Formats: sequence, structure tokens, C-alpha cells
Amino acid sequence: MRKQDELAAKNDFKVTYSYSKDHRPDLKQMILNLATTGASSFPIWMESHSGNASDKVVLQQAAARMQAFCAQLKEAPSFLFVADSTIYEKCIQEAKGSKSDQSLHWLSRVPHTIKETKTLLALPDETQKWTLLDKGYKVTSFSSTYGAVPQRWLLVFSQQAYTREMATLQRTIEKEYDAMEKQCTQLGRTVFNCIKDAQKEIPLFEKKLKYHTLFATVEPMTAHKTAGKPKKGQEPGIIGYKIKAKITQDQSKIAQVGLQKGRFILATNQLDKQLLTDEDMLKEYKNQHKTEVSFRFIKGNTFEVSSVFLKKESRIQALMMVMTLCLMVYSLSEHLLRSALEKNQETIPNQLKKPTSKPTMAYVYRLFHGIQVGVYNGRIMCSNVWLI
Repeated sequence: MRKQDELAAKNDFKVTYSYSKDHRPDLKQMILNLATTGASSFPIWMESHSGNASDKVVLQQAAARMQAFCAQLKEAPSFLFVADSTIYEKCIQEAKGSKSDQSLHWLSRVPHTIKETKTLLALPDETQKWTLLDKGYKVTSFSSTYGAVPQRWLLVFSQQAYTREMATLQRTIEKEYDAMEKQCTQLGRTVFNCIKDAQKEIPLFEKKLKYHTLFATVEPMTAHKTAGKPKKGQEPGIIGYKIKAKITQDQSKIAQVGLQKGRFILATNQLDKQLLTDEDMLKEYKNQHKTEVSFRFIKGNTFEVSSVFLKKESRIQALMMVMTLCLMVYSLSEHLLRSALEKNQETIPNQLKKPTSKPTMAYVYRLFHGIQVGVYNGRIMCSNVWLI
């Protein structure tokens, strides 16, 4: 058996076929874990995993391996693992079980399902001491020992997110009203044999309401039970009961839900505010989008990741490594280009023909096309170069 076959046999990497966002269950699925850093989102770590691997497990394990690797470097900077709420609980478990004083430093969003989180998100604005930041952000810090792990929690409010989420909430309220109004009309047409049956239906209907309140009364239906003209002085009798109902917006519920819009909580086990300030916590968390940009480059049509024709799993892993190497070259070249433009105070036209000093290398590559290279009498010849 060859050496690469031996390594592949020891690896748990497996290609799977499961749920696909493109509705293509026939496509191969695998996971590429990628860690980036710096202004250019330079990839510093990659791992390949089976398509059914859990993020809650592999991400934290990868962070621990990166921490151990950085510890072996003489001049490695301090390491901060930044991820979304998926890894929060796993980080808490690892911190509780760690016997080392130099545990992994992490920064994560706290899941909204935690009881302590729900309490902080519902706090009125006027009871908090906010620190105003740029771009409509404001923050306030708390200390937490959730999971018996000392942490710093940062309650963050974003004006942009608040505006967006409140618009979504308003649409949700309107949809609920339209749907419940139809059911309310249908309920009013239903005839009940006794008053108790009608009264039992009211709380069942109220449970369906999230942003509205039901005002309902049970009224008897009267009619003469005998056919023909009623006798003089004969009173009509009760033949059934109906519910007279109306729904209106519950402003107290809406205000309570609206108070949580635009808010989220960040947590870190880095307790030293000089090493990681509150402002830097938000900045580092928002920098996750740079990793997403790197993934967008890998998933783009350049590599045709959705069409992996390789069958051998060791070769698929090698292909994923080549993709990451290409990303390294791409990130470095983009950083060097932007630095040169900034240093020389120069710009190039972007897709809208407007000057920019921060172009993407994907666009710059498209500026050069139609290049033909040939060899003539031992000399390399280049011709047909167009700029668009």
C-alpha cells in the first residue's frame, strides 16, 4: 500500500450524500473548515471533514489544535478563536474540563435560548449605561459565570438591525391579524349547543395569538321553536350559543418583543479589558464576514466545487488543500495591490466606472483577458491583450 493510501485509511474523512441546499441529493458533500486572519483574510488553517460532521464538535477541536500549533511558534501572537453561537456551549464545556491555566481564548455570540440571555435582552434601555460606538452601535458590559465559567458578556444594540427587524416584525403582526381575523369570523358563525362548549373554545383560540388580544363574549341565539305564527305573549327560546369576538393588537406584548430587536450578546473568556476591549469584541466578531468572503471565493464558479468528479477520498482532500492554497495566493495578491494603491494614493475604476482604492482581485483578473502566449524560435511571444 502506498503512503498516501495508508494516511487515507487512518483518516475519518468520508464523502456523504445528504440534504443539499441546491436540491441536488446526488452531489457529493464534504466540509472544509477554514480559519483566516488579518486585513486580507489570509487563510492560516484548513481542515477537511466528512459531509455529516457536526460544527459544534469539529470547530472547537480545530481551535484547540490551532492553539497547540501556535504555542510551538516562538513569536506567535496571542490566539483568539472567534465563531458564532454554534460553538458557545462547547467552549463552556471545554473550559470547565480544562486543567490548564492557559486555556483557549474564545469570542462567541451567546444563544438566545439561554435564560440569562433572555433576561438581559429584555432590559429597558433607560436602565443601562450604554457606550456609543460608530455606525449606530451601542454596547454595555456585564460579568457572567454561566456554566461555572467566568466570562465577559457584551450586550450590543445595532440601529440598522433594529430597523430591519422591526419592519419584519410589523409584517409578521399584519400576517397574524389577517389569518386570525378569518378564523375569528369563522368562530363567530359556529353554533354551540351549550354555553360551556362555547366558553371552552375561547382559551383555545387565545393560545394561537402571539401579538393580539381576543375580546369575546358568549351570546344566546333565540328563536320560536314551533312553526307558524307565534301565539300572543309567547317568548322565543334559546336554540344555541354563538361567540361574538374581536381581536386587537396587544401593545404590551409588541413592546416587549420590540425591545429585544436589534440586540444580541457576545461572550468571551478573555477577562482582561486591556487585551480585548469592549469595542474590539464587537469589531472582532464582525470580522467574521471576511472568512465568509473567503468561502465565497472557494465556492465560486472558478473551482466548480459543486461538481467534484474525483472519487478517491484522499484526492478530494488534496483538491480542497489546493483550493486553500489558491485562496492564499488570491488574498496575498489582493492585499499587496490595495496596499500599493493606498501608498501611492492611486485608484482604478470599479465595475461602475467609479474610482476605488480597494478593488477585488477577481475584478482585476477580469480586466486582463484574451491573452495569447506562444513560443517562436525559442522566444516567448504575448499578444492580443485587451483592457475593459
